[in-house]
Amino acid sequence: CERRLKSVRLWRAPDNTRLVFDLSGPVQHSVFTLTAPDRLVIDINGASLAAPLKVSTANTPITAMRSAQRTPTDLRVVIDLKKAVTP
Repeated sequence: CERRLKSVRLWRAPDNTRLVFDLSGPVQHSVFTLTAPDRLVIDINGASLAAPLKVSTANTPITAMRSAQRTPTDLRVVIDLKKAVTP
């Protein structure tokens, strides 16, 4: 059964930024980072977007967020960063 990514919530704290992905059910995922430029990549297996990603990234290390279906059932979310982060 395919899960839907319904929304993304973001909280900024003095020492971290937290992203929460609201999905319609449990999923398997993997996370890795890339450099030049710095990015955080989240692959979500068995999921697709319910609606376009919309999240305010003001005053966070995030410059942009985008997504694409890698396969009909696997979603990739790429987060562009101002600097390297530890997931």
